[in-house]
Amino acid sequence: MLANSPQELLPWIILEHRPPTGGAAEVVLWQLAASPPASAGQALQSAPAAAAPGDAFPAIALFSQSSAADEYRQQHCSADARVVRLDSLQTVRLLVAAYQQGVRYAALDPSPLGTRQVFVLRQVLVAAQRELAALKSAERSNQ
Repeated sequence: MLANSPQELLPWIILEHRPPTGGAAEVVLWQLAASPPASAGQALQSAPAAAAPGDAFPAIALFSQSSAADEYRQQHCSADARVVRLDSLQTVRLLVAAYQQGVRYAALDPSPLGTRQVFVLRQVLVAAQRELAALKSAERSNQ
């Protein structure tokens, strides 16, 4: 579902419609509490509602199942939010755009109690870049 290969990046994502920003859809973020992990694979608790600024770190909310994403959407998002599953290249592009906007983490299956796993976006993107370079190299070899 979510690993270090762009071919495996097929999570469910929630897009929120934001009319004040020109109607563009934005990916739903989740807040990590405490210090974010230096490497992928650690689980963290969600940020408390009263967390001081700087105590929480934004992470893209990713889901392993559409039902979990839909439940989260119903509980925490506006009625305009929708659950989507992008192809691997679209997902990588979304992660790159989020990284360029300052988001450094992705949270798998976030809930009010915590998240199943936290991914460091830089590590995921470096792995995706390697995989894409290997695919291009293989394509050139087959020509």
